[in-house]
Amino acid sequence: MRRTAFAEGWLLFVIFLLLSTGISRAQDLDNLDDLESLDEDVVTEKPFEAGIDTDKWELSFQIGFMDLAQTLFQADQIVVKWNSKGKIFGDMKVDGSSAFSPQIRIQRNWGHLGWQGTLGLTLADFAQSVSNTKERSVSGNQGDVILLETDLERGSLAMWYHDLSLVYNVRTKGRILPYLLGGVGAQYWFIDSTYINDTRPALTYSIGGGIRIVGDDLFSVTLEVRDYFSKVQNRSDSIFRPDVVDPQDDTRQIDIPVTNLNAQGDEVPFAGFKKESLSSLWYAIGIVATF
Repeated sequence: MRRTAFAEGWLLFVIFLLLSTGISRAQDLDNLDDLESLDEDVVTEKPFEAGIDTDKWELSFQIGFMDLAQTLFQADQIVVKWNSKGKIFGDMKVDGSSAFSPQIRIQRNWGHLGWQGTLGLTLADFAQSVSNTKERSVSGNQGDVILLETDLERGSLAMWYHDLSLVYNVRTKGRILPYLLGGVGAQYWFIDSTYINDTRPALTYSIGGGIRIVGDDLFSVTLEVRDYFSKVQNRSDSIFRPDVVDPQDDTRQIDIPVTNLNAQGDEVPFAGFKKESLSSLWYAIGIVATF
């Protein structure tokens, strides 16, 4: 009886071991199948390769600055101050300043070549300087009209521009990718000056280069320098509006015609400003999104 119970116990123990071994082997096979399927997924997934994606669109925002610290318009012996005692004429120059100039771009690449469309805005200040002054007083006495530092004009300007550029990607694979570009477009100026009626749109062309630092398949960073060349034609207003009010009515500003002195020293109507050739260096850092 005791042998029978002992034998039954061993039999149950052996059956339990066999069942446990079978279950363990089945789990091992299931895990092996999972690993094989995982390996297949890993193998079939294409690894990321840093570079420029062809046949994809790129949208970028550039945070830049444009150097407008140059002469925007000038004139010889133009009226620069007027009051009831007379006028002062002088050689006038109006210079801009370095300006904040962001851009929005769209681009598409085909290998080493690509095209790029740009829309940009520049906001700057300007300041007037006067030299070689000549006084024309009503009484004929010198010193009746004095040009002060506060009489010099200061103001702001805005210029928005667009262009279409051809891009040459020196390299298309890698993390750091240099490129060259050049394009043509137009500039539209708005100068808040008493001398300016409006400014004609200016044809512009540009050349430059930069580097692209590839982050991943979606985002990149660019560092770029570019030079914009243009000829700006400012049209003078026929009325000069000095900061002087009518003594009979202090709510009304006095308007007088814009004049200058000719070579003979005679006062004549001002003929207009000449074109100014500008070379505006632009530099920026940008973020590029690929989609």
